[in-house]
Amino acid sequence: MAGARLGAGRSQVQILSPPVLVRISAGALADRRDSEGLRWCAVLLTAGSVGYLLLALSGSWLLVPGALLAMGCGWGWPGLFQLAVVSRNRGAPATATGITQTGVYVGAAAGPVMFGALAGISYGLAWAFLAALALAGAVVAATARRAIDAAAAAGGDSGAPIGATPRAIRVRAGR
Repeated sequence: MAGARLGAGRSQVQILSPPVLVRISAGALADRRDSEGLRWCAVLLTAGSVGYLLLALSGSWLLVPGALLAMGCGWGWPGLFQLAVVSRNRGAPATATGITQTGVYVGAAAGPVMFGALAGISYGLAWAFLAALALAGAVVAATARRAIDAAAAAGGDSGAPIGATPRAIRVRAGR
């Protein structure tokens, strides 16, 4: 390993990787701004989709910035997503994250297979497909954030955790 010959251990090189730096920085920003995470998820996924599009332009000088954006921002969002889920479901964080992680792992299982199938046709097509998926994720995160804000402003948000029964929601709401 080149890093080891230069005096840097494997763990030091991994700590300096773009996804790790982005996750730490984004988490610190979310903490300072008292954010629940979905807004930053949308921002990171959008930046990641730009990176994936740059990777679709293979052979271009944009390969390095594209890789940094795609891997840094495109994979910097999971911690913020967990923050958003847990902060919204403090009464049942395990249930809430269990539900959301099901989707994450379905994507983790299906994604490489789909990417490989598309890469067999064209790597540009495969990277463009990832860009579209990341952008769709950004839209979902932004839409969910707006829906949460609207429900809270209207007073219609019971604050009940995911999986709560209608009776538990009525009791919590004082009805």
